[in-house]
Amino acid sequence: MKTYILIFLFFVFLTGCGGDNKITSVNYNLPPEPDPKINNTTLLGIDSNNNGIRDDIERKIVTQYEKPIEIEIMMGLAKLNQKILRNSPVNALKIEREISKIGDCKMYLRRQGIRINNAIGNIENFTYNTKLRVKKFIQYNKSLGGGAYGSSPDNYNAKACNFNVKQMLKDRK
Repeated sequence: MKTYILIFLFFVFLTGCGGDNKITSVNYNLPPEPDPKINNTTLLGIDSNNNGIRDDIERKIVTQYEKPIEIEIMMGLAKLNQKILRNSPVNALKIEREISKIGDCKMYLRRQGIRINNAIGNIENFTYNTKLRVKKFIQYNKSLGGGAYGSSPDNYNAKACNFNVKQMLKDRK
């Protein structure tokens, strides 16, 4: 009997130690977790797959969100936060308009009966996790000059989403 239990535990251990970075539920092939010391010594961090999102943030999004639509929204938001770090504050208004489109996409999805977690704070906490990155985010916000930015219900449509939202909605059914 002990032999069977040991064999069972051995197989459980082996399946838990696969080492594969692929998350099969959403078909993401994740980059490896970067060394935090190296990742946090630069403004932009490590993006080994060159998709515009830091590897540590990409991994957090895919492991913390289950719905593919939520993952796409969060990836888009992470990409724009990375763009804030990469760009001059002169481009802040342009980036803010792109961020507004993500809100429009979320409103479109809400009209389709889909609620997306309001995780903007999570993405910002993940992104702006060093003094240098916080300083850049403050510069970005200052350059917006305290303006009020947003959109109207006319903008709450599928075109606001930066991924094939209609196909994802179709696949859900």
